[in-house]
Amino acid sequence: MTTLSRFKKIFPFLGLSDKSFTLYEIIVKQGPLAASLLAKELTIPRATVYLELEKLRDNRLIAVTGSIRKRKYIAESNEALIQLLEEKSRNFTNLIPLAHELGKEVQEYLFTKNKKNPEINFFQGKEAVIKFFEATLHTKSKEMRSIVPINDLLKHLGTEYIDDFVKRRIKKGVLSRVIWPKDMIPYPSLIHHNEQLRKVRFLPSGITFRCGFITFDDYVYIFTSVDDLFCIQVRSKDLSQGLANLFDFIWENAEKPDEK
Repeated sequence: MTTLSRFKKIFPFLGLSDKSFTLYEIIVKQGPLAASLLAKELTIPRATVYLELEKLRDNRLIAVTGSIRKRKYIAESNEALIQLLEEKSRNFTNLIPLAHELGKEVQEYLFTKNKKNPEINFFQGKEAVIKFFEATLHTKSKEMRSIVPINDLLKHLGTEYIDDFVKRRIKKGVLSRVIWPKDMIPYPSLIHHNEQLRKVRFLPSGITFRCGFITFDDYVYIFTSVDDLFCIQVRSKDLSQGLANLFDFIWENAEKPDEK
């Protein structure tokens, strides 16, 4: 087994898929390459290639070279990856106390006697997950909190649906408070926060994730988007409040966007 093949084992820990590794492997062996050539080589849509390239750039595995109109992608040095892994290690170490706090909230709920059992439902696939997005439009509090891998949601649900959903959310007067990875480059129509009833904070550079949660009223939706969308819906006032408190704590310590 080659060193490059063994290196594939690191990708899941970076939140990257087999498709990301295939793309990276081609760039290492044949780069610098343009996105159009990579799309042709892998026989996948160019939009998908761009999403995967951004993930590789977020993880400092590749860099961009050439002019704006003739951009090409080339493999980064191993020093950049080592620096990223060191940053991730420090960031995750800092998040361990938060994980313990969340664990205590969940454990307290699950093992407290004489509590009403939560309502739990499972969803899988694009159409099923769209149902829980639609449910957020009917929130009584007119506010939703979420920590989401927005690029993955755009990939699975499509920009057409997301844009339409945002318009309907604004019409309903539902405020969206979101925490995104700082290194993420959002879809252009999502950056106008004030116009779209959206407040945004950013996690530290180097932190990426492929799962997330949305909470509003008494509901919590926990989902993963590594290869296919899968979601768990829990209706529980205690659990929803616990996650809302955790979200607010992270929110207060997260980075604010540049005010322009």
